[in-house]
Amino acid sequence: METIYSCDSNKKAELDKILTNDPYGTPSFSRHGYDLQEGSNYGLENKWILYIKGNQEFIDWAEPKIKDVTEKLDQSKTEEIVKKMQAKKDQAAGAFGDIFG
Repeated sequence: METIYSCDSNKKAELDKILTNDPYGTPSFSRHGYDLQEGSNYGLENKWILYIKGNQEFIDWAEPKIKDVTEKLDQSKTEEIVKKMQAKKDQAAGAFGDIFG
């Protein structure tokens, strides 16, 4: 399950604190992994994008922790952003391959 949340820029420090809290816990954001990027890359000005990929159990654990500083994006916007993220990763992998290929 891929889930995208947005966070206002003025709440990013608070989100960072949540994401890095207890990095050795089970579960934890640090152990599970996440991607935090500027929303302007995806048409969301003054926002940050939090991408989490995981099973429903992890999402159920994570959402209450971030609910006060993030907003879950609808399915169509999530799909749009996931496609753009994948395209950027593919482009970077291709460029890396060109260097060493």
